[in-house]
Amino acid sequence: MLPSTLSASARQGTRSYLAATIMSLMPLLMRSLIRLVTALVAQPASTVTTLLYYSDLLPRHLNLERLVRRDLLDRDNYLFHFLVNLLRCF
Repeated sequence: MLPSTLSASARQGTRSYLAATIMSLMPLLMRSLIRLVTALVAQPASTVTTLLYYSDLLPRHLNLERLVRRDLLDRDNYLFHFLVNLLRCF
């Protein structure tokens, strides 16, 4: 069905479902955003190095590995993983 042919109650139901989905993802993304911003403020060089290192934009070198923070690769750090995967495209 085309969106213009949906009834008003069907459109309201779709909006409610979308709002519920966004609200359920919000705590996960906020926690990840706070963690990423905190890492960038506290240790900007090592955080950027870690992003570039795991996105394969930096060479594998022992001197660079000292700056890499492996704790940022936690499973719950969704935005960090998103940025790494986005940077891998370049």
